[in-house]
Amino acid sequence: MAENLPAGRLPKEENPTPGDRAGFAGSWQDADGTYKRTGKANPLPITDAQVLAKLLDLDTKQQAVLDKLNDKINTQLTGSKLQEQKTEADASTGVVNFSSNIEAIEIYNRDSVDGIFNVNNLDITVPANDSFQATVGGTPSNEVSVSGSTSYIIGRYA
Repeated sequence: MAENLPAGRLPKEENPTPGDRAGFAGSWQDADGTYKRTGKANPLPITDAQVLAKLLDLDTKQQAVLDKLNDKINTQLTGSKLQEQKTEADASTGVVNFSSNIEAIEIYNRDSVDGIFNVNNLDITVPANDSFQATVGGTPSNEVSVSGSTSYIIGRYA
C-alpha cells in the first residue's frame, strides 16, 4: 500500500496481470513527499475553486488580447510598392515596355491558356487564370515579352 512506502516512492498497482510487471497506480505527491493513491475516496487535490480561479484568469487574459486587437495598431509597410501596371492593351507585337528596369514583378494571366512571360531574359510560365509574383534577377530590362496568353495584367514593383 502507498501508506507504507518511503517518501519519494510511487505506489504500484495491487493486482497486476499474471506474468506482467506491476504498473504504477494513479497517485499524487503530498507535501511530505509521499505519494497518495488516487481514487473516489482520495481524489486529486484540486478543488473546483482552483479550477474556477484559473478559468477566470484565462478569461481575463483572453479579453485583454481581444481588447488590444480592437485598438489601433502601429504598423509600417515594408517591401515592394507597385510602380506601374500594364495589360495586353499596352503591348506592341507581344512586348510590354515599362519606364524602368524590372526588379520585382506580378503577373496575372487572365487567359484560358498558359502564358510564357519573358522577364529579364527569364521565361516564366504562368498557368491559365493564375498569378505569379517574385523578385526577378536575370539581365535587367524594362521589357516583358508575352507568348501564349492574350489577356493579362503585369505589375512592376520597386
